[in-house]
Amino acid sequence: STELGIALMDRGADTNVQNSDGQTALYRACYGGHTEVAKALLMNGADRSTDGLSGSALRTYERAQAEVEAEAARRFNSFRNASCATGDDDDDGDDDDL
Repeated sequence: STELGIALMDRGADTNVQNSDGQTALYRACYGGHTEVAKALLMNGADRSTDGLSGSALRTYERAQAEVEAEAARRFNSFRNASCATGDDDDDGDDDDL
């Protein structure tokens, strides 16, 4: 399950380990159409190689990658907006630039 996979990654599981066929968890998630699992793997350092992915598996990877990038942009904008709201735009935590 996605929850189990995330729990394992939270505890330091290697996201790039390969099975006996040389397939990674990201590869298997993409071929299984599991976008949320692929997204979690990408967010936890999985190798972003698309070698061997094609068709619907490649589209699953691309959806997951787009969601990861969108999440990163949301986090950045949230951080930037919080910094602007406090008047602190030099990232040192104080308002010395006011």
